[in-house]
Amino acid sequence: MIFAGYFALKKDLKPQVSDIQKTSDIHVVNKTEWKNSIAVLPFANISADKDQEYFCDGMTEEIITKLTTINDLKVISRTSVMRFKNSKKSIKEIGRQLAVENVLEGSVRKDKNRVRITAQLIRVADDAHLWAKNYDRKLEDIFALQDKVAKAIANSLEVTLSPGVLDQFKLGETKNMQAYEYYLKGMFLMNSRYLNTLAEEDFRQAVKMLEKALELDPTYVKCYTGLVWTYTSHLMYTGSKGDLNEVLKLSKKLEEIAPDSIRGHVVLGIYYALKNDFDRSFARIKSAWKISANDAELSYVIAFFYYRAGLYRKAIKFSDRSIDLDPLMSHSYMTPILSSTYLKEYSRAEAYIKKAAELRKDHPFILLSKGMVYLRTGKYERVEKILVKLREVNHNPENVSSLQAVLYALRGKRNKVLELNHTSSGAFAILGLKDRAIAIIEKSLEPNKDFNKYLYLINQPFYDNLRDDPRFQKIVADARKIYEERLKKYGDL
Repeated sequence: MIFAGYFALKKDLKPQVSDIQKTSDIHVVNKTEWKNSIAVLPFANISADKDQEYFCDGMTEEIITKLTTINDLKVISRTSVMRFKNSKKSIKEIGRQLAVENVLEGSVRKDKNRVRITAQLIRVADDAHLWAKNYDRKLEDIFALQDKVAKAIANSLEVTLSPGVLDQFKLGETKNMQAYEYYLKGMFLMNSRYLNTLAEEDFRQAVKMLEKALELDPTYVKCYTGLVWTYTSHLMYTGSKGDLNEVLKLSKKLEEIAPDSIRGHVVLGIYYALKNDFDRSFARIKSAWKISANDAELSYVIAFFYYRAGLYRKAIKFSDRSIDLDPLMSHSYMTPILSSTYLKEYSRAEAYIKKAAELRKDHPFILLSKGMVYLRTGKYERVEKILVKLREVNHNPENVSSLQAVLYALRGKRNKVLELNHTSSGAFAILGLKDRAIAIIEKSLEPNKDFNKYLYLINQPFYDNLRDDPRFQKIVADARKIYEERLKKYGDL
């Protein structure tokens, strides 16, 4: 979601804590074992009105959401399955790419106040049809219909769908069908348009639709979480403080109206992590984990929490789980890329970058990540090319300046660094300007200023010139205490 501090704080000190492991001991993606697995493909729109595509996508997402309540069932997230919308690939090809044993496909026909759904469950290995059924209901019965489909799938796959958990998800629904329609339109504009086009108009229209839904139902929990997702996604690309303010405002409102819903727990887990209130953030994600441990977004949020808390190894663990559940979501690779880089595991970071680049080749974050790794591995000419590309895509000038400053410093261009007038602790440390470097590091570690950087500090190669400075040694010692406390406190969900 929202990541700060692309450049931060290295190592020759040998940590004695269990969170540090050798790269060779870890696979790039740690597969989690489930009893069964499924991908729900986008429902085809066979309505006379071809503008009902948003409704079909919403139906797909709702069934996925309900199936994620089954902890024994691996359910591929919406983002990844949507890449197969209108695909000509066979069920076997899709199943192999998403690493699932079963695929659900179907169609939706919506006509005024009636909805007809046709669905069939197919086993990937032999194309066997395990279950198929048609449903015909009134629009106001849509949520009960979604429950029926989810339960039928669970029965066919011999896994248990918890009624208690389904009741949890009902907390987020609305009884206002017009609000539901606006919500579906807003999320369609966000997920199927903006995330592909990055067009501001698509973002603004998505917000408009979601706000209309809230005007009709001010207690529509799912719509609040949809707006939070919309603003945080926009924030990732723009860095807008206005987006962040909206996320915080919406999170507070969500806490008022639905403090104990799973969606509330997830959103508030992000909210408190952003505020560096790690105790409250951990309590929220732990509560959500107890309700449903099989949700890609929740694993993503947990990874984000651990990254913010400075527990990079655990951030990678939950990132891998998130990737397992949502393998074609480029955002899922952000946390493990940063965490691997800050653990000085560059080959692993490059493996994540390579996979992310297959999904979004010239995404600014991917370019910046490559630059960070290339700087640390001495591939300076490649960094130069990346800087050119970052300027072409108008990436955040602060991050570009940081990359440039360190590159100048590594090449011994002191005057060029100073001309940039950029507060890069890494660049100053490389040049031997210890006082300036340490002052910047100390400022970044002020209470509530930033997240814990112990692992970053001990693994940052640009800080080698600071290793023998008592001030830096004290910074590292203090950071280590905090790190070990957090590892003990937040080590297990």
